[in-house]
Amino acid sequence: MKRYNLAVIGVGAVGREILRCLRQRNFPLGNLKVFARTSRDIQVDKEVFKVEVITPESFQDIDIALFAGTEGEKGAGLQWAEAAVNSGAVVIDNGADFRLREDVPLIVPEVNREKISEHKGIIANPNCTTIQMVVSLSQIYKRFGLEQIILTSFQA
Repeated sequence: MKRYNLAVIGVGAVGREILRCLRQRNFPLGNLKVFARTSRDIQVDKEVFKVEVITPESFQDIDIALFAGTEGEKGAGLQWAEAAVNSGAVVIDNGADFRLREDVPLIVPEVNREKISEHKGIIANPNCTTIQMVVSLSQIYKRFGLEQIILTSFQA
């Protein structure tokens, strides 16, 4: 089985959950690197991860870079995705940085996984409430069609 070298960028709630999911789901990891603005050790469940300071060189030998943070004034994706792509990594951005760009596929695997192959180095992830909604509504749409959805989301 192929193993992938991964980078997780950002160690807030989302970054920590990504680390947790990688372990729980036995993702075929080669090397795992964790990056943020400052170096430190973090604990997720019972495992300690060494967080390194992110630099343009951080993405050497990385296959997939999972962006989950705001590393500076801009979102981490805006600041670091180009360096990751230029190093050969595929970027999956969980922030809002690329969601509205027409040249970046917005992917919910349960709904439009066939669009993944259209990426040019970056894949965007919709907002969490959007993901839940489209997974449910996609089945209704396939069976009956939909003309319009009006949604209001209040988030902390």
